Amino acid sequence: MTHLRAPWLALVLALAPTIVRAQDAMPDEISLADLLDRAQRSPRVRVEAALAEAYRGDVREAGQHPNPVLSYEVAGFLGGIETNGGSQQELRVSQPLLWPGQVDRRIDAARARLDLARARTDALRAALSIELRRAYVALLGAQERAAVLVEAETSMERLASIVRGRAEAGAGRRWDVTRIEGELASVRAARDVAAAELLAASARIGALLGAPGWLPRARGVLADLPPVRPRDELLEDHPMLVVARGAHRAAVMRAEAERALAIPPIELTLGTIVSTAPEGGYLIGGVAMPLPFFDANQGAIERAEREADAAELARDATRLELEAALAGARRVVSLRRDALAAYEREVVERLPLLAEMAEAAYQGGEVGVFEVLDAVRATRELRTERVDREESLRLSEIDLLEAALGAALAD
Repeated sequence: MTHLRAPWLALVLALAPTIVRAQDAMPDEISLADLLDRAQRSPRVRVEAALAEAYRGDVREAGQHPNPVLSYEVAGFLGGIETNGGSQQELRVSQPLLWPGQVDRRIDAARARLDLARARTDALRAALSIELRRAYVALLGAQERAAVLVEAETSMERLASIVRGRAEAGAGRRWDVTRIEGELASVRAARDVAAAELLAASARIGALLGAPGWLPRARGVLADLPPVRPRDELLEDHPMLVVARGAHRAAVMRAEAERALAIPPIELTLGTIVSTAPEGGYLIGGVAMPLPFFDANQGAIERAEREADAAELARDATRLELEAALAGARRVVSLRRDALAAYEREVVERLPLLAEMAEAAYQGGEVGVFEVLDAVRATRELRTERVDREESLRLSEIDLLEAALGAALAD
């Protein structure tokens, strides 16, 4: 079957002369592989990656012990019976110390949060890849629908010329001329609508990649896209599964850290007291520790444990949802692939003859203009339906890809 190509970029720019191209020499035409490569450098992904790396500060902070406390006090006689002829000065340093294992548990929890943030960045990158695949398919479909209407306009102009010639020669009616010109105007209006839809589909890609004014044309046609083969099971490195597992691990690590921190830190103190009249000095030292009689971090521990339970349920739910989506998408792709093949075989292969036979019959005086218009309209509608069917199939394949792999395939 022949797939038609047309100068869509010129058509779009003719309808949108005020749109200015991006300043970084974005290409006029782009392939799916090029588009997915650009997704790795999109502003959205860069922002998420930068935010994820901010969690490195949490890891650093988790490995730090509390700062020491330096205190200085002065005592002088105020009134009453003087027990010391001079004054006293006290200088001491206190150092809170975490118990063995507490720092390690805090570091493990912080690293789990860092890993989760990076997994979410990968998931965003995968989601953007899926969105771009859908936008690319939509752009190809819009290009092909516009191509059908441009060809329909050309065919209708040729038919209108024939009808006018027959009317001028006395072999046709003026009514036929009016009717064919009305149909031609309708086709042109539909072509303009298709051009607007093409513009929207092209602008959608620029919006996803943060490239204002970029209106690319998709390279090739829908039939050029490689088919997605059904899978029987999920990819274990599916970005959504990785995020769900990472969220569960982060919650478990936080619960372990909260349990470890249930024992309050001890505080070591070392200092000196200096007095005058009489002059003397003292060395002081001590140990202090809050007694966890009432608050043993129970609230934080319980909250962290419940969040870990919820994260485990969310992990299992994510797997079940993806498996259900995979099973459904696999069936949908199979049915739509069979339906498109049947449509190609039973309908599309006969379309070239339909319009040609109707036009030949009209020129031979066997049928009127209404029969010819009906044949031309039916040809246009059936070809447009074929594009719609193939676009639906390609979108279903992307659903299958998203459920099974999470856009793990780059091309």
